[in-house]
Amino acid sequence: MALLVASLLIGGATSCKSKKKLAKEKAAAEYAMKVDNAKKDLNAIINGNTDWTSEQMADRIAKIKDYNIQDEDVQKLIKQAETKVEEVKADEMRRAEEERLRRE
Repeated sequence: MALLVASLLIGGATSCKSKKKLAKEKAAAEYAMKVDNAKKDLNAIINGNTDWTSEQMADRIAKIKDYNIQDEDVQKLIKQAETKVEEVKADEMRRAEEERLRRE
């Protein structure tokens, strides 16, 4: 009987530790996936490999910033992507103005 109680106690303690370890591993994997997806999206914005509007790009950058990713590469990419969005906005405004002038 004592052996059964001892094995349940030990089994319960290791089970709890395993759950904690699995939770940590899951959180680390989710964070790594966020970093990877952020880098992919930011690089797509920077390289012009997306058909998103400047507003959609800005929204995606804002969402990535909300993740508070503490990765130096991601922070650099955010700055580059913000610069790219400003360029795209300026281009969109120029095209809209040209189109407006053509119609007049």
